[in-house]
Amino acid sequence: MNRRTIWKRGLIIAVALTATSCVSQIVKSAKANDLEGVKQQLAEQADPNAMDDCLTPLHYAALYGNLAMAKVMIERGADVNAPAGKCFSMKYGDVHNFPPLFLSHSPEVTDLLVAHGADPHKPVTQYFSDGRPYEETAIEFAARYLSPEMVRKLLSLGVKPDGVYEGINSRRPEVVEILVNAGAECRKLDLETLEREKKDMKSEAYEKMSKSLKRCKMKG
Repeated sequence: MNRRTIWKRGLIIAVALTATSCVSQIVKSAKANDLEGVKQQLAEQADPNAMDDCLTPLHYAALYGNLAMAKVMIERGADVNAPAGKCFSMKYGDVHNFPPLFLSHSPEVTDLLVAHGADPHKPVTQYFSDGRPYEETAIEFAARYLSPEMVRKLLSLGVKPDGVYEGINSRRPEVVEILVNAGAECRKLDLETLEREKKDMKSEAYEKMSKSLKRCKMKG
């Protein structure tokens, strides 16, 4: 994925994520992927952990895959584990409590965050619509929404290869194959989900995922 594609995706997601409110200039600059604007605001002693209704500047840097911006923010004291606010994205759903690492679209940004204390293994607590809590991991989120490259990056950091269900549910055969090759365990639910989704996916995608699941070690 080239930088222009990442930037466009990030902009679309950023617009979808944030609500209208009084937002500090540094967050506006980060949301616009404006590195010079961010530097200017930091020079004027802006809070590196400022937040709009949803994200901090470091979240936006991760979202855009902007390594230079991420470095600047961390150098000035940005919290690599800052949780996202209560907000909803049409693309990603509820991202409440997500740290910047969850939204990272860049292997280099992910490495930077981990080097400064972000934990790629740590789940975040989310809630079903009825209020019941559940835990979501970075690799489950990546398997559903991010690039295969980001799934591979998390695996390279020693993250457990979870996310087969998410990959199937999002109809992503390459991601399912990557996870199975990494030793993922599958459940009966994963097989049932594949059959349920079969009618709505291309036959090639179904066949590829079916082959992957046949090689998958069944849990229990």
